[in-house]
Amino acid sequence: MRILAIRGENLASLAAPFAVDLAAEPLGATGLFAITGETGAGKSTILDALCLALYGRYPRVAVSRREDVPDPGGEALSASDGRAILRRGAGAGYAEVDFIGQDGIAYRVGWEAYRARNRATGKLQAERRRLHRLDDGSAVAAGKTQVLAAVERLTDLTFDQFRRTVLLAQGEFDTFLLAAEGERAELLEKITGTAIYSEISKRVHLGYEEHRRAVAALEVRRGEIGLLDAEGLASRSAERAALLAQVASWGGEQEAVGRTLEAARRIDAARAALALAERNATSARESLEAAGPDRARLAELDGIEPLRGRAEALRETAREHSEARARVEAAGAQVAAARAAAEAAEAQRAQASAADEAAESVFKSFGPVWDRAAELDATIAIAEQEAAAAAQASAQSVQAADTAAAALAALDHRLAQAHEAREAASRRLEADHGHAFLAERGEEVARRIRERARLSEQAEAARREAAARRGEIAGCDGEAEAGAARLADLRARREALAADRAEREAALIALAEPQAQARAAALETLLDALREAYALAGRHGTAVADRAAAAEAGAEAAAASAQAASRYAAAEQALNDAGARRAEIAPLADLAEESVSREAARLRSLLKPGGSCPVCGSLEHPHAHEADDALGRLAEVMRARRTELDARIAEHQEARDRARGDHAAAQGRHEDAQERAAAAAEAAATAAARYRAGLPSLSAALDASGLAAVLPQEPEAPALAAAGTAARAERDTTLARIAEARTLRGAIDGLIRERDQAEALAETQTRALDVLTRRRTEAGLAAERAESLQAALIQRIADLSGEIAPALSAADLSLAELDRAAEACAARIVALGQAYAALRAQQADLEAQIAALVPERAVAAASSESEARAAAKAHAELEARQAKLAQARGERAGILGGEATGLHRTRLNNERRAARDALQAAQTACAESARALTGAVADEAGVKAAAERAAARHAAAEAAFAEACGARGRDAVAALLAVPTEIREALRSGLDRLTREEAEARTALATRRADVAALDTEAEIDVPAAQAEAARLADAVAQAQQRLGALDAELRRDEAARARAADLATEIEAAQAELATWHRVEEAVGSAGGDRFRRFAQGVTLDHLVHLANDQLRALSPRYRLARSAGADLALHVVDGDMGGERRATRSLSGGERFLVSLALALALSGLEGRQSFVDTLFIDEGFGSLDADTLDLAVDALETLQGRGRKVGVITHVAGMMERIAVQIRVEKRGSGRSVVRVVDRGAAVD
Repeated sequence: MRILAIRGENLASLAAPFAVDLAAEPLGATGLFAITGETGAGKSTILDALCLALYGRYPRVAVSRREDVPDPGGEALSASDGRAILRRGAGAGYAEVDFIGQDGIAYRVGWEAYRARNRATGKLQAERRRLHRLDDGSAVAAGKTQVLAAVERLTDLTFDQFRRTVLLAQGEFDTFLLAAEGERAELLEKITGTAIYSEISKRVHLGYEEHRRAVAALEVRRGEIGLLDAEGLASRSAERAALLAQVASWGGEQEAVGRTLEAARRIDAARAALALAERNATSARESLEAAGPDRARLAELDGIEPLRGRAEALRETAREHSEARARVEAAGAQVAAARAAAEAAEAQRAQASAADEAAESVFKSFGPVWDRAAELDATIAIAEQEAAAAAQASAQSVQAADTAAAALAALDHRLAQAHEAREAASRRLEADHGHAFLAERGEEVARRIRERARLSEQAEAARREAAARRGEIAGCDGEAEAGAARLADLRARREALAADRAEREAALIALAEPQAQARAAALETLLDALREAYALAGRHGTAVADRAAAAEAGAEAAAASAQAASRYAAAEQALNDAGARRAEIAPLADLAEESVSREAARLRSLLKPGGSCPVCGSLEHPHAHEADDALGRLAEVMRARRTELDARIAEHQEARDRARGDHAAAQGRHEDAQERAAAAAEAAATAAARYRAGLPSLSAALDASGLAAVLPQEPEAPALAAAGTAARAERDTTLARIAEARTLRGAIDGLIRERDQAEALAETQTRALDVLTRRRTEAGLAAERAESLQAALIQRIADLSGEIAPALSAADLSLAELDRAAEACAARIVALGQAYAALRAQQADLEAQIAALVPERAVAAASSESEARAAAKAHAELEARQAKLAQARGERAGILGGEATGLHRTRLNNERRAARDALQAAQTACAESARALTGAVADEAGVKAAAERAAARHAAAEAAFAEACGARGRDAVAALLAVPTEIREALRSGLDRLTREEAEARTALATRRADVAALDTEAEIDVPAAQAEAARLADAVAQAQQRLGALDAELRRDEAARARAADLATEIEAAQAELATWHRVEEAVGSAGGDRFRRFAQGVTLDHLVHLANDQLRALSPRYRLARSAGADLALHVVDGDMGGERRATRSLSGGERFLVSLALALALSGLEGRQSFVDTLFIDEGFGSLDADTLDLAVDALETLQGRGRKVGVITHVAGMMERIAVQIRVEKRGSGRSVVRVVDRGAAVD
């Protein structure tokens, strides 16, 4: 930051405007300058102006105590109010500073105070603040608060920091040096902002306590985790592996049973499909036979299709003939209408000619009359204009006279009202003279009332906040107490669960679950082996029975095969005979059908003797005249014979197919019987061999199970069933023990889960208690802040109450009313003040109004009399002009019936033109009607010729269609042709579909029969037995899976517990490491009250400050050096070099010595404060009077050295020695009457 210029006016003794330009010569080029003048001249006022412009305050009034001083405005003014610097007798004053901010931009900030209406005794108004840029004049901020915030942001200095960095004021040099240790701590905290270190110290202590409790909670949680021992874990793992192997074995058996059931399902499905195929084949055959009538109908429709073209041609010629007749009738009507129109047009033309001649005669007869009427019209127009002008002049005169009279009356009324209002205002002013004070300061008092109300709300809010925080503290205490009780209950619950778990685990050990599981597994292995052996015994018995049944079925199949072969040979011979007979008769039947067909009959009708045949080209026609009936009978006989032969062939084919199928089926059954017999013999041998091979392992399983039973040496089912019954009974007993152990294990698992839940709840409760502790600490700090704020606000409210008391008295208001309705009271005070000011202004306005109305009324009276005389003269002129106009109008009324000449002439002329236009239109219409009649006659002749041609074409088409229909008749053919094409195509597609369906059904039937035959070759399956075995295996697998699930859950819980224990160990290790860090920080800076770190930071700051001060002292006074006391943290001693380095108390220094040491400290404080916010100008106010000449020279030399460090130093002094040493000076010179002026001099010469 750099100060560029200081300006002001009417500040204390500096009445005239002054300007101190620190950037211009000679001040801009020097590093040390003096502000000199007599005592009381106003030297310090220049620095007051600097502070006022920047911060709205200055050091001499920056006090906290309450003190009031009288003000010329009639009210007491606080001594701490910056406006107190305004010069007595001045209506306004200002202070202004140009500076360069931290952003490198030049700004101008100003402060201004003024009195009401700029009167010397006027009431002080609110100060005004402004801040804008110097380069473009753009505003940056306005208003007291906004400007202060902007200045602090741009300078990076508060007012207190500015005082210690830039401005070392009178009486403050040795404050820090002579302060007690506690006061020095407070000063250091304010100077360097070390209050944050106290908060950091408290937060560190809270963090350490929180981490310590967290580590303790983790240790408790780790101690409460239960794990399986090594023996229990190994036994459960072994049991799980055995169960998995057994489940895999049962899975293979389930797959075999599943394949057997699937084969049975396929056989049932094939038989059902065969039955469905047989039903579909029968249905398709019946549907095809039932469609015979549709086939005949389709043949008939196809036969008449060639006649559709001739029928369409006949309908087209009939339509054309009908349309031609209609056109002939329409043409005749048009000829008659045209003839009537021609006659009417001729009659209209004659009538229009007569009307035209009459209109022309009337128009010519009115010529002389129109000339006279036009002459009179011109005379009347002139008279009307003169009369209108006279009427307008008369009306204007009357209006002017009325206006003048009204204006006179209005002025009389206004004058009377003004007198009355002036008297009323005078009476009200006299009655409300006490409101004059409110008229002057009402707005300011209202602002203070609103501020007091706002502060009251803030105080109440602070009180509520403090009460809420205290309530929160009490709530936290209550919750913490209840939480501690809940935590104790949870820990007791956890201990009880642990004891219950130990008791149940002892009972579980007593059941010897691993031995029982091993015995159960051995028994289950034995049962599996017995089931397999029992199955082998069953298969052995079944195979023996199947071999006997297969031999019997083979004999039956051989007999059936021989019988089917005989029937096949007979059917084949009969089929060959029927085929030969049909081959003989088929050509004759086809020839007969061709001869009797309609097309053949039509072709025979076209044959002519000597002409060629259209089919074969022959000139001979042997069948040209044969009768159709004989050929028809022959064709019918041939068709019946062929049909009979076709039926026989189909019957023989079906018999042959049945015989072939029966033969194939019998052969298949015979071969199947042989295969089944061989397979049964092999199966019996295989079953016996497998049983004998598995007998040693079965015996070993029996021995391992410890069961007393006898095993047969051959696969005998009854003996094996007895051993299985004994093994199952023993297994059930063992499984009951295992179930009891499983129940105990489930209960133990439940206890573990309950313990885990209790542990989680305890951990949650612990964290909740930690949160409550932090909340209580924060609430305590917030309550202290709120109570401090409330006390400060209450004091400020009391100050404001005293300031507004006179206004409340004038408005007849009390503090109680102010507390109840502050805004209403403010509004009342403002309203009363505004009402009084308005009433006073109204009275002045009324006086001025009365003075202006008196001469205005005299002018209005003279004007009214003159306007009345002019109105009478204009009325006489109007009457004369109106008489002349009436005479001309009377004469004109007798001509043309009073109608205007132009209108009359135009009307007759229009009638003449209308008659002529009507004649021309009638002549045109007459010619048009004649032409229309001629065209209609010609059109009629053409239409009649076309109708005759259409009739001829229609007759020819009828003859051709009748000939083509022949014997069927036109009606029958028309009916058949009327059948829609969609119906015919639907019949054809339906017949085709039925044919396809019948063929597909026969094919599907054959396929299904083959499928059933292929599947029937397999052995019969005992479905109920297979389903029972599948259910047994499923139950066994389900039980094993249930046990596996329990084991997996137990192992997973143990694994999770081990992982949780490992995680907790890692977490505890990390938490302990973090706690160690917090512990070291706690030992270094942490404390519950926050003193440890704050004292440390203040000590470091004081060390640095002493170091900087000693640098200054080496130049000012090498004899002395500052040092911190060894027995106290913030105490200072002076080390006297002339006395052998003896430590002395700071109060033992003389006045001059103390000034030098204080100056060194002040310069050090300035440097310490300004490290980030460097200010290149330093002002020192007085203090040099106590120095001798040598010391004074040292002080000046030290100050001059600051120029080399980028500093500009201004010294306020009246010491002659200083004034002689410093060439550039700002002199404040007294001019009498308490006035002073400011001049800049360089080596005694004034600078303009």
